[in-house]
Amino acid sequence: QLSIINDEDLIILKINLDNGILFLVSKNAGTDCSFFLSMFESLILKLNLSINACINFNKLEKANNLLKEQKKELIKANKTKDDFLANMSHELKTPLNSVNLISSIMIRNKKGNLDPKDIESLKVINNSGNDLLFLIKDVLDISKLEAGEVELNYSDFKFCEFLQKTYNNIEMQVKQKNLKFSFDCDEKIGLIHSDEDRLKQILKNLLSNALKFTHKGEIKISAKLLKKSQ
Repeated sequence: QLSIINDEDLIILKINLDNGILFLVSKNAGTDCSFFLSMFESLILKLNLSINACINFNKLEKANNLLKEQKKELIKANKTKDDFLANMSHELKTPLNSVNLISSIMIRNKKGNLDPKDIESLKVINNSGNDLLFLIKDVLDISKLEAGEVELNYSDFKFCEFLQKTYNNIEMQVKQKNLKFSFDCDEKIGLIHSDEDRLKQILKNLLSNALKFTHKGEIKISAKLLKKSQ
């Protein structure tokens, strides 16, 4: 790692380091370099450590600067996302509110010109519109989702009626694919205590996947009480 280069007028002490080479030059060609050789032999380890520390510090500083720039970009992107969601909220909610209002009025059938099948179809439209409003509200409330602060609204509701509504909402889509769609719920289940909206969202996702990946055969909703083991 140490070597001496003799020139006509110079003596050069060459010190090889991990990340470079250090040259010490003396203009006195008769200089005794034994002292410097012994001194730098003991210092090479410390020199390498010091230089490596400086290099690592520079790398760390560059990495920190890069992270700062990325943070600025993420903040900017997050603001753009929030602005987009805020604008889309109005654009999506306005027509949906109109659909829900008009369908709820038509369901009353004050003129008596709608048959039961028409009213059931309007109920499906109304329920689907309300479900979409709930999903939009959920997506727009992105800050709570990111913070893990989504609140659950528990209540008691009749489980079979809940399943029946979900069945009615997707029945027409299933029939359009020429699939058999059946529904079976044990009335003994009665009331359950849960978040109806979240449960509805889960069931709709499961049924949507079933509808997407089932090309022939049957989709069935079935709920039964399990017998307690003796």
